Amino acid sequence: MAERDATGRPVPPRLHRVFAGRRRLVCISDRIGRLLEDIAPCEGRIGAEALDFPALRRALCVAKQTVDRALPSRPCDCLAMTDCPWCRNRRWLSAAEAAAKAASTLPPS
Repeated sequence: MAERDATGRPVPPRLHRVFAGRRRLVCISDRIGRLLEDIAPCEGRIGAEALDFPALRRALCVAKQTVDRALPSRPCDCLAMTDCPWCRNRRWLSAAEAAAKAASTLPPS
C-alpha cells in the first residue's frame, strides 16, 4: 500500500516509513480526543470532586496539539537540496512546518 501525505497524495518510496509512522500518531491524537470526550460526563459526579477538570482538559488539549503539530504532513519540496532550512534535511515537513512554510516565503531563521 502506498503511503499518503496529509492531503492524500502518494509520498515517495524513501518516505514510506515516515508516513507509516504518521498513521500511528494520528491514532494517538484520536485517542486523546476521545479522552476529552470521555471526561466531560464525569465532571460534577460523585467521586470526581477532587479532579481539576479545567486543568485536565487543558493538559489533554496541549498533548493533542503537540501530537497534531508534529505529524508528518507532506514531503518537502526542497528537491533534496543541501541544508534545507524548512525540513532540516529530513525531506518531509511536520504539520506545523508545512503551515509556517505556506504562510511565509522566507525560510526560518
